[in-house]
Amino acid sequence: MKLLILFLSFITMFTPITLDTTDDIQNRFLDEVEKNYECYNVEKTIEFEEFSLVIVKGIYNNCGCYGVSFVPAESNTYTLVLETSDSSFTLPTSNNALAIKADITYEIIIYDKNNSKLNIEKIVLQKFNKDDFDKNTAIEGNGEGVRFTALQSYATRLRYLPVLLITLASLIVITVILILLLFVFKKGLFNKEKRREGVVSMRDIYEAETNDTYSDGISFDEVQVEDNQYIDNSNDTTNIPVINPNKRDDEDSTDSKIEDIKAYLQDHGFVVDYKVLDESEKNKIMMELIKLKNEGLISMDAYYKETYELWKK
Repeated sequence: MKLLILFLSFITMFTPITLDTTDDIQNRFLDEVEKNYECYNVEKTIEFEEFSLVIVKGIYNNCGCYGVSFVPAESNTYTLVLETSDSSFTLPTSNNALAIKADITYEIIIYDKNNSKLNIEKIVLQKFNKDDFDKNTAIEGNGEGVRFTALQSYATRLRYLPVLLITLASLIVITVILILLLFVFKKGLFNKEKRREGVVSMRDIYEAETNDTYSDGISFDEVQVEDNQYIDNSNDTTNIPVINPNKRDDEDSTDSKIEDIKAYLQDHGFVVDYKVLDESEKNKIMMELIKLKNEGLISMDAYYKETYELWKK
């Protein structure tokens, strides 16, 4: 007896192992379908050089389901993906899905090893429930199935995402470096002089109106101003009020309602020691003087005298 067992073992060792054919795999799949579905139909059978595909449709555990058997010509060369509008799924590692719930519509896509879609007919697994299925034309099964197939998430549709992320990260790093370089070397927006280009201060306005030609011994009545010398600030977003120094009508009285302008300014919180003020503080006083002139509280002469004292060096 022992000699017989040894002989049979020796024969088995040298007997070629036969691999399952595509028909064997799909026949076992259909046997499982018959065992576990209440009723079903073989919806589609596809035979290509690259793969073989069998799709069944029926009632499984009182639900509408699909069964899918996918056999690629070469292992790990082709991949079946079930795609929805916003997600992608693959079959279990066996490439067989006995019962996929038909509560959502899937499109079957086949990818090759280079992650490119095969050019095949469009295959869609439409959503349906058990009441939509025609049992009268279906093959009757044993109805033993209770567990539905769990699909696996698939990320191939985002195969370019790593490249995009790396590119975006590189752009962010380059941008940060450029900003740091501009800050360190005080270029562009970080250059104080550059930022002040095109900005007209109140001092510039004053000097433009008066030509900066006055001295302590000159009367403001002697100042000559050209007829067209008027500042257009229609595009000035700071809304700084500007008066026309040429306006000398009846309303422009030579008398000031405010006798002591410095006292008025001091009462309103302004520092009247003009020599210690910086340009921004002088601009504030200049705006107040223009306001007083526009409201007729000070005369043009008083306005000129005070602005001259404000800006003189």
